[in-house]
Order: sequence, then structure tokens, then C-alpha cells
Amino acid sequence: MTQTAATSPLPGAALFTFLKGLDANNSRTWFEAHKDEYKREVQATCLRLVDALGEALRKISPRLPVS
Repeated sequence: MTQTAATSPLPGAALFTFLKGLDANNSRTWFEAHKDEYKREVQATCLRLVDALGEALRKISPRLPVS
């Protein structure tokens, strides 16, 4: 199966673009205006990464809540 940026657990350029924008505009107003981008590029990517690493994380720390 070919993975796209939307399905890959690895961070892509868009995540880092968002973080650079946040660094340059660290305000609630800017964040609220870019919240959909945050959810898509940061939150979803991190959740996919944790999901992909879930079994390995469980072996490191069985108490870690990964599902």
C-alpha cells in the first residue's frame, strides 16, 4: 500500500511549515485561524505515529496507554 502525507505516520513538510508559522506568530489569534491546519498536520500526524509505534511503545512501557 502506498502511503500519502494524509496516511503516513511520519511528519511531512506541512507539519514543519505549520510549526514555523506558529513560531513566527505565537498568538491565540493566529492559532485559532490555523486550527484546522493544526488538527490535520500536527494532531493527526502525531496520532498516526503513536498508532504505528503502539506495539513497540507497549514493550517499552506496558503501562503506557496506547490504543
